[in-house]
Amino acid sequence: MLTTALIALTAATQAQPSRCELVLEGANVFTGSGFVKRDLALSGGRFVADVPQDAERIDAARWTLLPPIADVHTHMIDQPRPGGARGHSDYLDQGIYYVLNPNNIRFDDALPASAATVDGSYTGGGLTGPGGHPRPLYENLVDWGVYRMKKEDLAGKAYHEVASDADARAAVAEVKRQGASHIKLYLTHHDQPDSDGLTPDNFRSAVRHAKAAGLHPIVHVNSRADFRLAVEEDVFALVHMPGAWPRGEAEERLMLTPEDARIAADNGVFVIPTLAVGFNALFGEDLEAARDIWRHNLKLMKDAGVRFGAGADRGGATALSELAVLHSTGLFSGEELVEIATTNGIEIALPDREVGRLGPGQEASFIVMGFNPAESWYSWSNPLGGMRGGVTVRGDIFPESCAP
Repeated sequence: MLTTALIALTAATQAQPSRCELVLEGANVFTGSGFVKRDLALSGGRFVADVPQDAERIDAARWTLLPPIADVHTHMIDQPRPGGARGHSDYLDQGIYYVLNPNNIRFDDALPASAATVDGSYTGGGLTGPGGHPRPLYENLVDWGVYRMKKEDLAGKAYHEVASDADARAAVAEVKRQGASHIKLYLTHHDQPDSDGLTPDNFRSAVRHAKAAGLHPIVHVNSRADFRLAVEEDVFALVHMPGAWPRGEAEERLMLTPEDARIAADNGVFVIPTLAVGFNALFGEDLEAARDIWRHNLKLMKDAGVRFGAGADRGGATALSELAVLHSTGLFSGEELVEIATTNGIEIALPDREVGRLGPGQEASFIVMGFNPAESWYSWSNPLGGMRGGVTVRGDIFPESCAP
């Protein structure tokens, strides 16, 4: 009851305009591509160009400011509910203030985000083929007691089985009715006879209906063929880069071509590689072989101008775990990794909100580091504090007027 009351209280408080008027003087501020020393002012929950007359001033010369981290492929964080918000506190401690959960069960009693919880987007159940992933996974989760519901109640909540255009239209309408802003679509080696995901025709139908409904299609892909079909349909984002977790497929089925990468870039498709799944499961020569595929595909996409987000899709791992794997490839600068973890991720999770950049008009959301993470990798593990919408989320470094 205490947890429920705290979440409800902070939700109500954060819904009010922030009383926090503040100038952070001389901070090292992330611009989206690098860092500059400058003042940063906030008022009414947003960054402002005109400094409020009575604003409190803080010497921030030793602070590095960047947008909060966004984990855009996690199933470990669900919407807060009256029973609590499992895992949210751990994410906030790490500076992860935003998430995208690209397949969950949306419950009617979900609570709004507050200073005590992570903010983000939750797709609800994804669209797949009859009997396809993630149906068997969710049935196992019921057997293991993770969800206290009957297996026959999972359909329409944890997944939507699609065998026709009519099924696709109905499933998209239900996802929209449940209040999602994004929609998950499953391609699982769609060109193979044993594929249990969406067929090409049903996938195209689902994308068409999703766009007409104003939903952002997030597509699970396994192979190069899945990748090509999805980017040609101009979807919003992909999760699971081909080859993220090789499991015996012929290498040519996983290796992208320059044309694949160009189409993805031209259509502005985000890619969330999710390499942490392979890093977690592979060892020795198998891991080295996977790393060759990762570097090949990532380099093609990076050179083409594809934008990336970070998420690990595993319990015990977060976007920071994925970021470490991306760092280990040697393909990204420190500034590029900051952009992937923060600005890009927030745009993927919350594309319809003015948040993710530290400039006038944007929501006043940021985290504070003692050192620049583009120059000191281990500083990622020690955020000093942060705000979301001009309200303190973590740390005792801000004035009382900024408290929730």
